Amino acid sequence: MTMEPTLDAYAAAFRRALEGWEDLVAALTAEAFNRRPPDGGWSVAQCMDHVAGTSARYLPGLEDVVARGGPAGAPPFRYDRRGRMFIDETSETVRRRRKTLRAMEPSQEPIDPAAALEAYRGHTARFLELLAKAEGIDLARIRMGSPYLPRIPFLTFPVGALIEVCAGHELRHLAQARRVGSSS
Repeated sequence: MTMEPTLDAYAAAFRRALEGWEDLVAALTAEAFNRRPPDGGWSVAQCMDHVAGTSARYLPGLEDVVARGGPAGAPPFRYDRRGRMFIDETSETVRRRRKTLRAMEPSQEPIDPAAALEAYRGHTARFLELLAKAEGIDLARIRMGSPYLPRIPFLTFPVGALIEVCAGHELRHLAQARRVGSSS
């Protein structure tokens, strides 16, 4: 299941992710925040570091594209097949494990919970500001490539789909972190 393709739904998803991370971090000690599960999966800290780092690579390009504007349009946005497939592969409800690209790997070092949460708040604020600036732009008709695939310049996605991917990805790893945190 994916979220409604609207600016309001995307903003709500980023806010929900932030609230979830705030609640989870408040409930854990620094040791529990950094403790990896027995199966060798990521710690809560690594889940948070992964989503913040991944989204941070998308933000500059998204901000640039939105600042340039584009054709007028209003939600709900209708994405092409490539955009829908990318959303479906990264949405909140996807639970299958995949190998993470090396550039997306989280830190292996202990992470300070307060510093991680402060950085996460900052990146959420940037996404919310981006969404406010995108008002009136047809996010299905402007495109950009993935910062993780710079050698494939023709592989582009609707900007709105990339924003939805980021929001869904954050919620997906928040759910993973909650499972890890509840076992700590």
